[in-house]
Amino acid sequence: MIHRGVALSALLGWSLLAPLAWASDGPSFRPATEADLNLPVSASALRMASTEMLAEPRCGDVVPRRTLVDLSWDAGASAAPGAALTQMRVDISKLPEGFASGRFETTGAFAADRRAVTVPEAEPGVRYYWRVLAADAEGWGSSDVRRFRAPVCKADVLEADQIEAQGLSLSAGGQ
Repeated sequence: MIHRGVALSALLGWSLLAPLAWASDGPSFRPATEADLNLPVSASALRMASTEMLAEPRCGDVVPRRTLVDLSWDAGASAAPGAALTQMRVDISKLPEGFASGRFETTGAFAADRRAVTVPEAEPGVRYYWRVLAADAEGWGSSDVRRFRAPVCKADVLEADQIEAQGLSLSAGGQ
């Protein structure tokens, strides 16, 4: 088994991420369940899980103070000859021991050819831990755990000409 434990987030109803409006173009994160914890292990999938992982935190271009983190990886670079990935998944936690304790969120399984997901609206300034899991016909393998810090994004600031254009005043008391 890759992991044994109780998915406390599912039992207690809490989430590691703020309530999110997930992008429709990729998998979304959800609290881990018991099924996410007890996965069969595959030695060849373990070698394929990930060799290079990159987290790119950024601020959203459209929504003020929206934090985004693009996670990407190069899966299969060290794959066994003839082995083929069938599924992937990404897990994320605020806790260094989150994966061992079952306190994490997961995308659940998605197509093996996908090599990136976006974490929208992670809590600003918070350190997250993440891993990539890969499956082949024999079972699952996990990458090493990596970490990233969600960005702190500034609020949109109205310039003086924008304030005047909206009929607002810069003086005290609105005069």
